[in-house]
Amino acid sequence: NRATLGRVLFYDKSLSSDKSVSCATCHKQELAFSDNVAFSPGAEGKVTTRNSIALGSVINFRLYYGDEVFNGIPFFWDNRANTIQEQSRGTLANPNEMNMHMSQVQSRVNSLEYYKPLTKKAYGK
Repeated sequence: NRATLGRVLFYDKSLSSDKSVSCATCHKQELAFSDNVAFSPGAEGKVTTRNSIALGSVINFRLYYGDEVFNGIPFFWDNRANTIQEQSRGTLANPNEMNMHMSQVQSRVNSLEYYKPLTKKAYGK
């Protein structure tokens, strides 16, 4: 299912340019999916310009702001992404974070055998 695919993507270090970090590197489950450093680690030994936002609080946005506002709540500390899709693309492409262009991410995922059954089960393809 899609939740399983999402979980595998979240923890997969293969989605960074040098295969050293995953989303979970900076969004640690035990810290409300955040981290405890001022600047989060990125690929190629780089560091981010800010620490990661606690993803554990994202679900509370809907409760606090309501459904009509939830879809427009910006992501990142500087509010530069308006959707989760923009946020994920921004993180993957950021040279200080995952350092991957989306075409590289797609190629990498397509080359990894363990994604084939996960994608088929999630999307029927």
